[in-house]
Amino acid sequence: MMVNSPTSPGPVFIDLPADQALHGDPPQAEIWYVTCVVVGAERRFAVQAILTASPSGKLFTSLSLADLGHQREWSSVDRFDLGAITVSTDHLEISTPKVGLTGTTDEMAFRAEIDGNTAVLTLRRRYPVLYNCGTGVFPYFHGPTYQYAFAGLEVTGTISVEGTPVPVTGGGWFDRQWAASRDAFGTKQGFTWFGLCLDNGHNLSFWQTTGPAAKTWATLVQPDGAHVVASASATAHPARPERSYPNGWTLCLPSLDATLQISHEKVHDEHRFYSGVCTVDGTYRATPIHGYGVVDYVPE
Repeated sequence: MMVNSPTSPGPVFIDLPADQALHGDPPQAEIWYVTCVVVGAERRFAVQAILTASPSGKLFTSLSLADLGHQREWSSVDRFDLGAITVSTDHLEISTPKVGLTGTTDEMAFRAEIDGNTAVLTLRRRYPVLYNCGTGVFPYFHGPTYQYAFAGLEVTGTISVEGTPVPVTGGGWFDRQWAASRDAFGTKQGFTWFGLCLDNGHNLSFWQTTGPAAKTWATLVQPDGAHVVASASATAHPARPERSYPNGWTLCLPSLDATLQISHEKVHDEHRFYSGVCTVDGTYRATPIHGYGVVDYVPE
């Protein structure tokens, strides 16, 4: 059942559904982020879209598809002038020749064409909105950043690989982030981010930044909409020789009596920016817990 009217420990600086759309004046650096993990016909797929609008008037699209069981990957990176495509400042509507994202706070339609393969998916929200830091805004590298997420999405649709359509179902994460400048996102500096969906209906966003103003914290939203902002630490497991990113992480949240082991599979790895889908196992409030999610990693 959908839980509406989520609560947080402080004021929320997010205005939905308006903040699903492109912010117009002044221009912002903006990200729409979709990652889905789906299964069908005894196959597992991960599909990801990272759509970044720049104050310079460009939309950068990075699309990835991974056939996880067969260890095959496809990707597509493109750049468009905002005036040449559809990016609404009134509602969620983004459309380019290779990717589309439309909908409401309850349901979104997503399509992507990735190196000749296609994903046509419906994303339905089941849980309360996660407002990062409980307020939806926090200081981050070169200025304040706004961020909220629809976590634990119910995903249905079709993945077509090399002309063969596969009906699929699964879960996903939609993340929305914006700031006054692209540097505020910190892709030139190191960070680790997890978006985790636990099987008790609790969803978790974890940030670990690096540098002189390094910060580490976790934001958890419960099924009743209550937010918890907690101290946290992530210990990286040593990388394999052929990799530039950790082999996994141990995430500890002392105030929640939680220790989570996070393993992951690659979806995207380009220009220092790694993204993967996670499997989560551990204990939470002294109870065994499992889950899935997504990780983004930029080394220092």
